[in-house]
Order: sequence, then C-alpha cells, then structure tokens
Amino acid sequence: MWKRIWAITQKEFIHTLRDRSTLGLLLTLPLLQLFLFGYAIDINISHIPMAVADQSLDSASHAFVAAMQNSGYFDVTMYVAGEAEATHVIDAGEAQVALIIPADFAALVARGEAQTLMLIDGSDLFTTMAAFNVAAVIAQTHASELVMERVARSGLPITGALPLDTRVRILYNPDQIQIWLVIPSMTAMLLQTASVAMTALAVVREREAG
Repeated sequence: MWKRIWAITQKEFIHTLRDRSTLGLLLTLPLLQLFLFGYAIDINISHIPMAVADQSLDSASHAFVAAMQNSGYFDVTMYVAGEAEATHVIDAGEAQVALIIPADFAALVARGEAQTLMLIDGSDLFTTMAAFNVAAVIAQTHASELVMERVARSGLPITGALPLDTRVRILYNPDQIQIWLVIPSMTAMLLQTASVAMTALAVVREREAG
C-alpha cells in the first residue's frame, strides 16, 4: 500500500512541476494569504467609538470622560441623553461602547458613592474583551487618583472603598457564548473553500475531457 501511495505522490509532484500555472498558484496563494492575514487583521483594539450620556456635566464627570478618552482606547463620537438613547445608538452601529454618568456625579464622588454604567456591544468578540478589560482598569486607576488627591488635600489616611464604581453591561451576547461568534465566520470560510474546490474540480474535469 505504501508503494502505491509513494507512486501516486511522485506522479502528482511531476504533474505539478510540469504545470507552471498550477505551480505558480500553489506558490503565490499562500504568500498572498500570509500578507493579507498579517496586515489586514489587527486584534489590537483601540479608538473604540464611544457614546457618552453625561447627566451631571460637572468637573468630575468631565475628568472621568477625559480619562477614558486619553487612554487611546476610546473615542467619544457623540453625546446622548440617557441609557435608552445610548442603547439605541449601539443597536444602530453608531457606537460600540456607551458610558452613562448619573446626575450629581461630583457630589457622589465626594461621598464615595458614585457609580457609572458602561454598555458594550457584545457582537464583536475582540472589541468586547478589550473594552471590558480596559474600562475596568481605567475606572480603577481614575478612582485611585481621586483618592490620592483627597489624601493630598486633607492629609488623612485612606479609609473605605474607592469613591467610584464602574459597572459594565454587555449587550446582545452577555454570556459571551463563543459559538454565536464562530458560526458566522465558519460559514463564510466554508462557503469560500467550497467555491474554490468546485472551481478546481470543474477545471480538472474540462482538462481530463480534453
């Protein structure tokens, strides 16, 4: 059996080397795919379009929005009235993240009771993961800076929890079920592979039939 397999392998190599067009396709197509996958696909997520529903409009809320934007991961593209409109713009694809800041934000921060809500579009796996992790880190860093400023002004030691708590809610795929994201991409890839295989079979049949 192995002799037959080796004979078929030698025959295929000889036919491929003689057929210059097939040989060129075998050599150039992987290089083209390598170039496209290397430069066209970027999993480093940054400059995520963000909508802001700032219901406080004070110095504390402006500083928090600036901290989000200065990180380089979020770009404030629009301001909306509230959570309902923020959900609508994410549903329409106009933004991938929405930040909702409640009224009297500065007073809540001073009392250590401030909470903000961040809505993330869960239909994009890489954006969801990046926005979720980065938002938590930026919010915690900003809250720590507020604590240090308070300590520097009062000279009192740090007591209690951080003055700012950011809650993150993922829309459209809150449980992050990967199969919902993998199946559409696999369907497109299988259709592409099937079309190439059918084209190759059609060419082979035509050549065998002369």
